[in-house]
Amino acid sequence: MPQFVSEGAERLCQSPTEGSAVDLVVRVDATALPPISEWVAEHGGSVTDSMDHGLLELTLPEVHAADLCELDSVNSVERADETIEVLGSGN
Repeated sequence: MPQFVSEGAERLCQSPTEGSAVDLVVRVDATALPPISEWVAEHGGSVTDSMDHGLLELTLPEVHAADLCELDSVNSVERADETIEVLGSGN
């Protein structure tokens, strides 16, 4: 289970919209990159970017966000728009 789930991701996990997808940024254990990428693909999503420090940017159907948050190798989950907002504000 992730050490950190942003407020936006938490709301999404509690109330997903059927038929909608969301862009997420997740931090995973380095050894978990291939298995998480496979899990995302198996659940109708795609990894759009792989960044340093185990960060993955991915698109996932909203209905699977809560399941993603239950995976042991996932350390943090944020909506991509939250991450961009924080980076843009200089924090």
